[in-house]
This record gives sequence, structure tokens and C-alpha cells, in this order.
Amino acid sequence: MFKETPAAAAPSAATASGSGPAARPFSRRPTSRPSFQIPVAPASRRWSDPVSDIERTLYGALMEDVTFLRKRGFGIHRETKGFRVGNRLVDAEGLKAIAARERRLIEKS
Repeated sequence: MFKETPAAAAPSAATASGSGPAARPFSRRPTSRPSFQIPVAPASRRWSDPVSDIERTLYGALMEDVTFLRKRGFGIHRETKGFRVGNRLVDAEGLKAIAARERRLIEKS
């Protein structure tokens, strides 16, 4: 019933004129920060802290294996029924076995 021109039917098809955002090409706004990268000091090692007395009482004779596995990236926690190594619940023998396996892997590489 109504006759519309193709430009009126689809306003985006019309050419952009004027000073609106459609008339300008897209470009990023300049920032106020410098163009060079500021050097960042490397982070200190996480496990360089000495072992606390609380951890010595929790882990006892297994403290050497616990610190070794933590340096390798394992999360070790004491629980009521054993030790949590990563997401596994193991006893003292299991913790020793995991530490021995990691030591063998280091020797091979």
C-alpha cells in the first residue's frame, strides 16, 4: 500500500552523511599511557620460606617429601584420614610413593 524507496526501507543502506559516528571511520581513541612497556620485577619464589613449626608437627618425618612435592607444584594438605595430594586422598605410604615417582621422573629428564 505504501510505496517506500529502498533507502527508506533500509536506513543502513543509505549513505552516511553529516558528522555522526557512522560518518567517521572506526579508530581507537588514543590513550594517555606510554607506548613502551614498563619492566616488571620477577616475582619471588613462593616456597622459599622456611617451614613453620606447625607444618613440622603436622607432617613429621614426611616433611622432606611434602616440601619436594610442593616445589613440584602439588598441593599437599593434612586431613583426618591421611593426606590430600592434589585431589587424591592417600596415606603416608601413598605420599612417599608419589614423591618417589616424581624423583624418578626428574632423574630421567
